[in-house]
Amino acid sequence: MTNETLPLNIKTQIFLNKNLEQKLNSFVLNYQKNNYLISVHHQLPINSVYNLLNNKELNIKINSCWSEVLIMDIQNIDINELNINYNIQNKLPKPNEIVFIKTNERTYITSVIDYEFIPYDTISENLTIPYIRTKLEHTIDNISGLSGSPVFIKDKLIGVFSKFNIKESIAYIIPIYIFIKNINKKDNTNIYGLPIDMKINKINSYNINNNLVYHPSLKIMINVNTYLMLEGDYKSKISVRHDGTDITISHMITKPIKLNISNEKFIINKEHKYKINVRLLILLKKSNVNKQIIICLFNHINNSTDSNNLWFSF
Repeated sequence: MTNETLPLNIKTQIFLNKNLEQKLNSFVLNYQKNNYLISVHHQLPINSVYNLLNNKELNIKINSCWSEVLIMDIQNIDINELNINYNIQNKLPKPNEIVFIKTNERTYITSVIDYEFIPYDTISENLTIPYIRTKLEHTIDNISGLSGSPVFIKDKLIGVFSKFNIKESIAYIIPIYIFIKNINKKDNTNIYGLPIDMKINKINSYNINNNLVYHPSLKIMINVNTYLMLEGDYKSKISVRHDGTDITISHMITKPIKLNISNEKFIINKEHKYKINVRLLILLKKSNVNKQIIICLFNHINNSTDSNNLWFSF
């Protein structure tokens, strides 16, 4: 009998002389005849990922800087002991459809509520990722290690479990399309978009209404900036209509984000100083750092207008 998921242990970059560890699930996706081990990074500054069954380190292929996507190769795992997922559905499920979160121990039955667009870095409201919100049939008392589990509609993989609201029994699922885009992109480090002052009224063959445009793979209307973040890439080509003129943008411009915080995979240590970014803030929250330090940190951010000054000593 093959297993649906493989447990992982993530170790963060060393911070204040210690690593933070977090257990996650993962599973195998076969895409275009290649196998990938799929999970999520929860925006933590990852130092290493281990197969929890044999404690062997895994090679990270993609540690996405614009989404929660974490993808490893299949070295140091026994592929014969894991179910390989071939069938995917990029189209988002409709409200009230039943979807299943699968683990080795059990299958969780959930019903789709709607979609929620969540800022990819918890900072910029203009750059969001669609999450599928579902209501669980039964409450879960302990969700430790459940993140990274595959989610299905019938026999098709539609997403990956990411977050859970215990109080309301609501699961947040990242669409599998986000993972496919990470696999296909040449550059998952930068966010590509248009100049802020460029007003467009059409992307490819789809009109823009109220800053929303139809996404042909997800089959929903999404924010224009989200569309460009998903589809933009190094030297990518997207046709847009700008002031009544059709133009093709062949090398899209990296879109600046609020607070000028760069999207780095790690927290940067330079002479005992750390550059402030989202992954550092997430690590601070999970590390139970003294609240006064965090208050001082945010005051420093608010008072700084220069991204070069966003360094902090601990």
